[in-house]
Amino acid sequence: MVKFKTSTGWVAVQNWGYALQGINGKPANADLLASATHDLLVIDSSRDGTNGGRFFHDEIARMKDGMGGRSVVVSYISIGEAFGLSRLLAQELDGRRRGARQAHRQGAGLARTAQSRLA
Repeated sequence: MVKFKTSTGWVAVQNWGYALQGINGKPANADLLASATHDLLVIDSSRDGTNGGRFFHDEIARMKDGMGGRSVVVSYISIGEAFGLSRLLAQELDGRRRGARQAHRQGAGLARTAQSRLA
């Protein structure tokens, strides 16, 4: 038996389930997942793979309070997707840094211009 420390205490895991989509490719059903008797449930963060389909906080809470007692609910993330997302995030952050440096330089230039006009 494995134990996981969660935000609400320790949960002993003897069995687990894995559900990344609903039945026959339909969106995952939060109520059906909440009725699972697994101690550990691996799910996708979204019922249908889209940002708009992400599970709500109360749905995750119901899954954690599963039919078999307190459960550990974890979200699956594809390593390939995570790698792609990390590159996109790095590019976005780099762009923001460049923008901030440019704004700083422009601000410094405006300050010098204002000082020269006041002198």
